[in-house]
Amino acid sequence: MTEWAWLLVAVVYGAGQALHSTGALDRLSAALETDEGSTPIDDVHQRYLDGEIDENELERRLEVLVDDRAATIRDMADDVDGIGEELSRDLAREFDSVADLRGADAEDLQRVEGIGEMRAERLREKLS
Repeated sequence: MTEWAWLLVAVVYGAGQALHSTGALDRLSAALETDEGSTPIDDVHQRYLDGEIDENELERRLEVLVDDRAATIRDMADDVDGIGEELSRDLAREFDSVADLRGADAEDLQRVEGIGEMRAERLREKLS
């Protein structure tokens, strides 16, 4: 290599070391990582990586997120006032099919944490 090439390598290496030692590289990486484009699947993976859920829970949640049956249940429940994304996923985990969800009485619906009497009634009205 020519002297100029070695000089360029040395300058780039030195700049990298300076960025690393000041923490600027870490701050830049953190700034580039935003949650704006994250999906529910990304969120579940991150919770697993952070140690918030174990492998069995990761698999269970991913199954609910990618399963067409669960997607239909989530879409149906999501349309009900007071039922958001999280509760609709919980309902999809609890009920094996759309028919099971439609056949559920208020007590069955209330077994899902976060579904009280009012939400169960709204769900029953929407699903019948």
